[in-house]
Amino acid sequence: EKGQWDNAQRIYQEMKSQGYDPDDVTWSTLLTIAGSSGDVNVVQHLVQEMSKAHVKMTIPLQNGLINAYGQCGCWEEAEQVFEQIPQHERDITIWSSMISIHCKYRQINKAVAIFEDMRHHVLVDD
Repeated sequence: EKGQWDNAQRIYQEMKSQGYDPDDVTWSTLLTIAGSSGDVNVVQHLVQEMSKAHVKMTIPLQNGLINAYGQCGCWEEAEQVFEQIPQHERDITIWSSMISIHCKYRQINKAVAIFEDMRHHVLVDD
């Protein structure tokens, strides 16, 4: 919801003004709230904030970004984030997020292709 994002953004600004640097948990929470707003502009604004703060995009943060884009209906952007993650760094949550997003938007062939790719890379490697 937009109201949740407004509250989260206010708290984030308050943290910054008091000299606190957000950690991965804070960024992850902000990504979840931004995604739940359903507004891709909110997500992109947060990505800009993260970039300005030189946030290292860990696997959990990348997964949060994938899900945020997915919640906004921007599966192409989610796919771009997914493709930027080296194959050997993708964990089961990353793969599952992409499969879920494609299922949500009834892109079943794409979801099955990602599942097969996951089976090949995750199950063979582990």
